[in-house]
Amino acid sequence: SYQQLERFLSDELAPRATPQDAFGRELYALQSQRFLGATVDLDETYEWGIEELARMTAEQKQIAHEIKPGASIAEAIELLDSDPSRTLHGTDALQRWMQQLSDDAIEALAGTHFDIAEPMRALECMIAPTHDGIIYYTGPSDDFSRPGRMWWSVPESVTEFTTWREATTVYHEGVPGHHLQIAQAV
Repeated sequence: SYQQLERFLSDELAPRATPQDAFGRELYALQSQRFLGATVDLDETYEWGIEELARMTAEQKQIAHEIKPGASIAEAIELLDSDPSRTLHGTDALQRWMQQLSDDAIEALAGTHFDIAEPMRALECMIAPTHDGIIYYTGPSDDFSRPGRMWWSVPESVTEFTTWREATTVYHEGVPGHHLQIAQAV
């Protein structure tokens, strides 16, 4: 109940808290060094980030123009979203598309960009039995008798999927993403 939470916050947590919230440049410098194991030039990193945003925005504008000359980024997104050739209907179609894209990625990257052992080349793309919208990866068994699996938990109200938006998710969870990362450690 909220009264229990209130008591916990005021009686247990508040006495242990610092009087001032931990944030700011000094803490960021310390935490980034701790996380990375190296000192980061924060000004240089910030400037690089601003330059990257500008570069990516320019690239988005160029791609929008390639999709339709004179189109804005928003207009290009609308065109892609309304393209029937980029739309999947139903979870069966999503699962088949995920599997094909994953298989194609493994085939294209194995031996050219990555050494992918034969047992790691199996990745099952699954529709999860839950409906919370989470997409996740589970690693293979130690002997690879059960391959790694990419799971897509589709909300019950979602019946259409645009492939141009979802391809990066398949790569992120599969290859060159979590499957390659986790299965390599088995």
